[in-house]
Amino acid sequence: MENPVSSMEDTLRAAEKRLSSILSKDCRGDIHFQMGGQLIQAVQRIDHEKFRPELQYSLEELRQRSMKKGFVLFMLTCGSEATAFLYGYADMRKRSKFFLDTVATLVEGKGIGSILITIALMYCYHAGYKSVELNTENVDDKGRYLVKFYQDLGFHVARKDPEKGVVMNLNLESSKIKYLSEKYIGVEEIPKELESNKIRVCTKK
Repeated sequence: MENPVSSMEDTLRAAEKRLSSILSKDCRGDIHFQMGGQLIQAVQRIDHEKFRPELQYSLEELRQRSMKKGFVLFMLTCGSEATAFLYGYADMRKRSKFFLDTVATLVEGKGIGSILITIALMYCYHAGYKSVELNTENVDDKGRYLVKFYQDLGFHVARKDPEKGVVMNLNLESSKIKYLSEKYIGVEEIPKELESNKIRVCTKK
């Protein structure tokens, strides 16, 4: 019998363990369904540090996104600093599809982006979404091959849009989710004594 996909709780705990080891800091991952106050300011701070001006969102644009159906934000805090985030929401045209809007990290070259995306894919799988879509560039202003980065995570190019850029999709199949969680997070390594821990879901703004 095929092993089931790991729970969201185990995935998040294993991700925290791996990130803490990589960064040599105590890392904490939280899931938010609302965004405001200090949280939205932390998101904007990272957004403005990592993206060129034309790609940056204002506070009002961030608030509008946080009110979309199915909005979810994954925030990574290392030590006492908000270090990385990922957020997205349900696609208004097709509710079974999740739109991954933005992922950003202050620490690059450590696999944090891949880990955050894997957490988000696991969340989407358990939430009942059938696929995930995102828009990206082939190569960004820093020379990073973004299409290749997402292809390594299982996404494929759906089409090229004059306004949206490269549109990429991933179908949420259990085999893909298990492979990614084992490759980037190491879910199977989580200590047995942590398996009963419950996921931290934050409802306050």
